[in-house]
Order: sequence, then structure tokens, then C-alpha cells
Amino acid sequence: MVGGEKATVLVTVKTYPSPSDKYGETVCVAGVRLDRGHPEWIRLYPMKFRLVDYEQQFAKYEIIEVPVASPGTKDPRPESMRPDQTHLRSVRIVGPAKNWAERRQLIRPLIGATTTCDLIAANQAVDYSQPAPSLGLVRVRDVRISVADGDPWDDRQLSKVTKAAQPDLFNPEGFKELQPAPFRVTVRYRCDSPACPTHEPSLLDWETGQAGRTWSRENGTLRAREMLQQKYEELFDVNHDTHLFVGNLHQHRASFSALGVWSPKTEPPDLSDGGFFSQA
Repeated sequence: MVGGEKATVLVTVKTYPSPSDKYGETVCVAGVRLDRGHPEWIRLYPMKFRLVDYEQQFAKYEIIEVPVASPGTKDPRPESMRPDQTHLRSVRIVGPAKNWAERRQLIRPLIGATTTCDLIAANQAVDYSQPAPSLGLVRVRDVRISVADGDPWDDRQLSKVTKAAQPDLFNPEGFKELQPAPFRVTVRYRCDSPACPTHEPSLLDWETGQAGRTWSRENGTLRAREMLQQKYEELFDVNHDTHLFVGNLHQHRASFSALGVWSPKTEPPDLSDGGFFSQA
């Protein structure tokens, strides 16, 4: 076990898998920690997903319990923790009922609590060895969506992918090689900082990459591109109270990517059910 501290986490972000020399394939997972008396951000890395047993997999908006330990000086970001995935336990999935009512209740203080500009400034103000906030859920405005072809694996990435798929003692048939996301969805937006110059990150979440692969296979590349454009334009329209989960890069602390979309309807959630938030 990595460490004796156990975290209860509502998973809010799962990125598309990345090739890794040490771990084969990794997914960056972020969420909201629920066991500290108030909600706070947590990043779980490294996490395997495609190559692990079913019991060690999990969904977005699933509450999990997992032992964690600080990565120490290897990663000074205060939210980062190393998980022991072999001891991960699923608690329950928090569904979207009543316009995401329970999801909102669980993370309410974090919704729109910062801006991308403020996060960048906080990280520019410190050197690499010092902590600074690295995750947030930011309100967006003046959004423009663009969909382009994704980037193929470079030679180094392809070597890692091929190695991860090789047969071994525990999997004599090997794995199907991980494919890169076929499209890059870019979100150009302004955050709530008055002098925001605009931000233009690509979406790194699992759903975007997987939707592009599935829709390309079922409908062809051209139609899949159109479907992605339509999907994200709808999620950012006036009918949704849309925010972006953002997070920075380990080696580039002032660069914040878009890790996922928070998109309940704009009408207030129904909180009338007094027993709705009971813990499992």
C-alpha cells in the first residue's frame, strides 16, 4: 500500500490515456476530496485504467475510496497525491438527477471560485519548488469551439504504446495498442477576470477522445467532426451553466489545460428531497 491515508474522492476528471515508459498507459484523474470536512481538489497520479482489472476502474462522478500519499518534492502541487489503485474501493455513483442537484451540493464552494487568469498568476508568482493552486472549476464566457484533426503519436510515444501492448506473464495475448484521439477540440474563452486576454486550451478529457473514435467508426470522419462541433456548442450555449475543469502541467505550471466540462442546465436544481444527500 502506498500510504496509510485514505481519501474519499468524487471523480470529476479523467483525461484521455497517455503513453508512459514506467506505467505503460496513464490517466490523470482529478476530483473533489470529501473526507476533510469541506470539499477540496485532489489530483490522483499515476492511475491506470484500460489495463487494470474491472474492480479498479471507475466512472466520472463516482465516489471512490483510495489510499494516497504525497509525492513529495517530485510534484510540489498541493493537490497532487499518489494513489494505491490496488486498494481502490467504489462507494457509489452520483447521478445527474434533478439537474445535477447532488453533484452541485457536494462541490458547491468550488464552482466558479477562481479564474484561469488568477490560477496562472498564482503559479507565475512562485518558483517550481513552491506550491500554488493547480486545479479549478472556472466560469467561461464568449466561447468559441473548433474541431481539428488530432495529432498522431510521435516516435517516442509510439514506442511506449507498442511496449505497453506486448504480451507478458499475466496477459499472454497482449493488449490492443492505444490509439491517439482522432480530433482536437479547442475551447476559446474568457474567464471572469476583468482583464482576461482569452484562453484557448484543448480538451483533454476521456469522453472527447472516445467520442471522436466511436463516432468516426460509426459515422465516418467528416460526420464525427460535425457531431463533436455540435455537441460542444450545445454544452456551452445559454441553456447550460457551463464551467471548465482546468489544471496545469507538472513541468509547465503556468499552462492550464481544459480537463472537462461542467454543464448542468441554467435553471436552479431542485433541492426539495431532504434525504437526497445521504452517504452510501
